[in-house]
Amino acid sequence: MRNQFKRFDIQISLIYFSISVIWILVSDSLVLWLLQSNPVLHGYVDIFKGLVFVLATTILIFMLTSRELRRRQQIEQSLEQEREISPVCITVITPNGAIKYANAQAERTLGLTRSTITTHIYNDPHWHITDYVGHPLPDEGLPFTQVMKTGQPVYGVQHAIEWPDGTRVLLEINAAPLLAPDGTIREVVAVFQDITASYQNNNLLRESEERYRLLVENSPYAIGIHQDGALQFVNQAALRLLGYAKPEDLFGKPISAVVHPDTWDAARQRIGRMLQGETGLYPTDDIYQRIDGSPVEVEVTTVPFEYRSKPAIQVIALDISARKQAEANVSRLNQRLTVLHQIDKRILTAQSAKEIADAILVDIHHLIPCEGATITLWDETTASARVLSTTLEPPQFPFVDAPFKSDSIPLYKSLRDGKIVRIADLQEDNPVSELKKQLKTVGGRSLLIAPLISHEVILGTFRLVSSTPDHFTDEHADILREIAAQMVIALQNTQLVETVRAKNERLRILSTRLVEAQETERRHIARELHDEVGQTLTALDLMLSMPFKNGAAMPPELQEARTLVNDLTRLIREMSLDLRPSMLDDLGLVTALVWHFSRYQQQTGITVDFKYGDVQRRFPIVVETTVYRIIQEALTNVARYAGVSRASVRLWSTDNAIHVQIEDTGNGFDMAAVQSANNTSGLIGLRERAQIVGGTCAIESNRGEGTIVTAHIPLEAHAEGSESL
Repeated sequence: MRNQFKRFDIQISLIYFSISVIWILVSDSLVLWLLQSNPVLHGYVDIFKGLVFVLATTILIFMLTSRELRRRQQIEQSLEQEREISPVCITVITPNGAIKYANAQAERTLGLTRSTITTHIYNDPHWHITDYVGHPLPDEGLPFTQVMKTGQPVYGVQHAIEWPDGTRVLLEINAAPLLAPDGTIREVVAVFQDITASYQNNNLLRESEERYRLLVENSPYAIGIHQDGALQFVNQAALRLLGYAKPEDLFGKPISAVVHPDTWDAARQRIGRMLQGETGLYPTDDIYQRIDGSPVEVEVTTVPFEYRSKPAIQVIALDISARKQAEANVSRLNQRLTVLHQIDKRILTAQSAKEIADAILVDIHHLIPCEGATITLWDETTASARVLSTTLEPPQFPFVDAPFKSDSIPLYKSLRDGKIVRIADLQEDNPVSELKKQLKTVGGRSLLIAPLISHEVILGTFRLVSSTPDHFTDEHADILREIAAQMVIALQNTQLVETVRAKNERLRILSTRLVEAQETERRHIARELHDEVGQTLTALDLMLSMPFKNGAAMPPELQEARTLVNDLTRLIREMSLDLRPSMLDDLGLVTALVWHFSRYQQQTGITVDFKYGDVQRRFPIVVETTVYRIIQEALTNVARYAGVSRASVRLWSTDNAIHVQIEDTGNGFDMAAVQSANNTSGLIGLRERAQIVGGTCAIESNRGEGTIVTAHIPLEAHAEGSESL
C-alpha cells in the first residue's frame, strides 16, 4: 500500500511540474504577444498569473497533505487490523509500565478480557510471574525492565504466569522500544506466544530421549548402530558382550570386526538386503567374535532407520550361549531319558538276569560312548565271578568265570561303599594289574566301574572301557550309577519272580499230586463201594430171598428188609459213580462224558448238545480227569442257576492242547457283582482245576444273556502220562 501511495505522489508531482513549466512558458509568451503595447495590463496579468500559480500550488499541497493523512490512517488501520488478527500476542506498554494495548490473541492466551489486561501494569502481583518451573521471577528479569534499562530489543525471554487454580501459562517474549522524535522511549511493544504445549512436548521428548538413552545404555541387549560401513554407536552391553573397554574402541570399525568369519557372509547379505529397503527381518541366530577372538552365540535383530538424517541399521544382539547350552543339555537329557526308557522297557520284558544285562548293553553306547561294556556278577558265598554279558568278543576279552578274593581287589572297598570308580589312564594309574592285562588286549586306556550293590552286598560290577585317556566324565558316572541302580532293582525283581515262579511251580505240582491223590482215593473208594460193599449187599439180598424160592410167601418184615437192601445197593452204586465213574479210566473221556450227559438229563431234565472233534484217543489221565470235572462242575451250575432246558458242550483238540466250551442261554449273572460278593467258590474251582494242570479257564456272563465257560488244557506237560485206547 505504501508503494502505491508513493507512486501516486510521484505522478502528481510530475504532473504539477509539467503543468507549471507549460504554464510559465505559454503564459509568458502569450502575455508578451497580447500585451506588448499595454504595460499596465501586463503587470496585472503577471500578478494574476502569480496568484493562479500560488493557488494551484496551495491546492496541490492540500491534496498531497490530505493524501498523506489518509495514507497514514490506512496504515494505522492496517496495522491495527494486523495486530488484532495476529497469531501472536501483542501488548503495548507505556514507559510507566501500564499496559496500554492488548490484542485478541493476548486475550485468548491469557484467558482475560482486554479491559482486565489494560487495567494492570506489566509486573502487577496479579500476574504471579514465575519461571517455567514455578520459582518467582525478579523484576529485572522481565522484558519491559530490560528494554527500559538498555533501550535495546530483547528476544526469547521466558517466563510463566501462574493463575490461582495452579495452572501455568508458559510464555516466550520478544520486546522492542518505540522511540519518540527526541530519542526517548515512547512505548514498549511486547510480542509473546504461549509455548506451554510445545514446551511440555519438548520436555516429553527430552524425557523420552533420556529414557531411551538410559534404556539403551542399561539394556541387557547389546545395541549398536551401523552406518556407512562402520559402527557409529555401541552401548555398555555390547562392550561387555564383545570384551571391549570403551565405546571408542569400536567406533569406526566395520561390523565384520565383530561378526565371526563363519557367519560373516550371511550377515553381509542380510545387511545388504536391509539397506536396499527390505524390512520385517526376524531374529536370526548368529556368531560374534570377542576381542580375544573367542566366538559367542547371539540372537540378532536388525532394524533399518535414519540416524543423523542418513540410512542406518540398528543391531540388537542377545547372548544366547547359556540358552544354547541349556537347549543342548535339554536335548541331551531328552535323549538320555529316551534311552533309559528303552532300557526300562527291555528290562521289563526280560525273563532272566542274562536278558536284563543284554538289554542294557544294547543301548549303553547311546548314553556313554565307549569301546566296550561288561556286566559281571559276583557270588561272595562261593567267591566266584562270572561275565553275565559283554559287548567285547570273547577272543578280545578273555574274562571267564574265576574265583576271587575280596582282599586281593584294591578297588573292592570303594565298590563296597557304593562309589563309582574312574581310572583316567590304565597305563599311568592302574590299581588293578590283572584288569590292566585283560584290557590291553582291546586297547583300553580309561575305565569306569559301577558296583551292583544291594543291602551292602556286591552283586557284581558294570564296567565301561575306552581307548581314550580320561574319556569318562562326571555326567557319564551319574548315568552309569543310574543304570546300575536300575539293573540292581531288575535283578532283585527277577530273583523274586524266579522265586515266586518256582514256588508256584512247586505249589502246582503239589496241587496236581493232591488232585491225583484225591482222584486215586476216589477211584479206590468207588471200586471198594462197587466191588466189596455192592457184592455184600447183593449176597445179602440173595440170602433174604433164598428161603422163599419155592413160592412161599415172604413175611412183610423180610420184604421191607429186602427193599432197604435194594435201595442201599442203588445208593452205593450212585455214590460210586459220583466219586469216579470207572468208565473214565476204562473207556476214555468221550464215552464217560456221553454216559454222564445221559445220566445228567435223567436227573435234571436238561438236554446236553454234545459235539466233539478228534478227541476219541486217550489223553493223559490227569488231563481227562480235569476236563471231565470242569464239564461236570459247569453243568451242575447250569442246573442250579441257569433256568434252561438245554445246554451245549464242545470238545476239540489241537497239537498241544485240548479245549472245552460249555454254553447256556439262561439267566446269566453280573460277574463284577458276584466277585464283589465273594460268592465265587464255583468259579474259583473251575479256574483252579485248569491252573493246576497248567491250563486256563475263562468265564463270560452277563445278566439275561447266559454263560460261556471256556477251558484250554495243555498236553505237552503231561505227555509222559498219555495212554492210547
